[in-house]
Amino acid sequence: MAEDMKNLRRPLRVLFIEDSLDDFDLILRNLHKEGIETEEVLRVFDKNSFERALASKSWDIILSDFKLPLFSGIDALQIKQESGLDIPFVLVSGSIGEEKAVQVMKMGASDYVLKDNIKRLASAIIREVREKEQRTSTKLFELELKAKNEYLERLKRFFSPTMAEMLFTKPHEDPFKWHRAYVTVVFIDLRGFTSFTEITEPEEVISILQEYYKEVGAVVQTFGGTIGHVAGDGIMVYFNDPIKMENPERTSILMTLEVRERLMKLRDIWQKKDFDLGFGAGIASGHATVGGIGVEGCWDYSIIGKAVNLASRLCAEALDGQILVSSRIMFSIDKEFELSEIGSMQLKGFHEHILVYNIVRARKSVAVA
Repeated sequence: MAEDMKNLRRPLRVLFIEDSLDDFDLILRNLHKEGIETEEVLRVFDKNSFERALASKSWDIILSDFKLPLFSGIDALQIKQESGLDIPFVLVSGSIGEEKAVQVMKMGASDYVLKDNIKRLASAIIREVREKEQRTSTKLFELELKAKNEYLERLKRFFSPTMAEMLFTKPHEDPFKWHRAYVTVVFIDLRGFTSFTEITEPEEVISILQEYYKEVGAVVQTFGGTIGHVAGDGIMVYFNDPIKMENPERTSILMTLEVRERLMKLRDIWQKKDFDLGFGAGIASGHATVGGIGVEGCWDYSIIGKAVNLASRLCAEALDGQILVSSRIMFSIDKEFELSEIGSMQLKGFHEHILVYNIVRARKSVAVA
């Protein structure tokens, strides 16, 4: 029995419901003799003291007499069940009929032990405490698994499935925690979309947007980008967070060129329906603050910084088919892409003029990697 007790790993907190001090002492001595150590023991013998004991502490086991002058084991069991507490409840009685024994077991008692067979009590306690520990362990595991699944689904809302799985399975800092990062930001939208919505039925607008989102989303996933914002025809994508990459500028431009190519094919289809829609994009790099923002049940993954504003302004200035970048990006990729100089622009929200270039195409030697 002592060896079995070692497997419990700790002394027990035992709540007794017993009016006889002699019986209480007898039971407690027997438990100690059988190797069960106690951290705390409390004896109560009426309803009020029992309810206070349940509310004030966490107990490993409840041992209850069946008959008390002002209280009964069945009363105590009913109170324990109504409390919702998962505490093993063992009746310890001088005599209990078979009918009552069946009743208390149906009510949720863990076991019952006759006082003339008190040696069986220790083994009953060990069994019930172990089962309680197993239930607790299982519940904690289920809660942890639920939390992990919820976190994975949350990741999948904002990142590609591949990136979400990577963030989930490898040790990274929580991407939803606000942090500084060097990012390359891409803004994409459709030229002529506003006037298109004014003369087109909503159902057709939604159909066009779904085709547009599908194409852009597929390309973003291929290149490992993060979709930071979608509003109407405007889509913001950024690179180098939460997964770092060697050359986010290069990757962002390759992605945007692929988006342009796919949208030009879509444009041919749309034109057959008399829909005149084009494509424009702006790209900028810089440090930004990135993280999750929102309220419970309605979270967004947001990015704030000068690079975001610059990419947005460049996108707004882009003509149909243009991919506008600042000179900062141009210096890092000019040998890999053909560019045309647009000139110096005064963009809203920027005090200094920005030298702007248009990405024409990738040189033949540039691989999509």
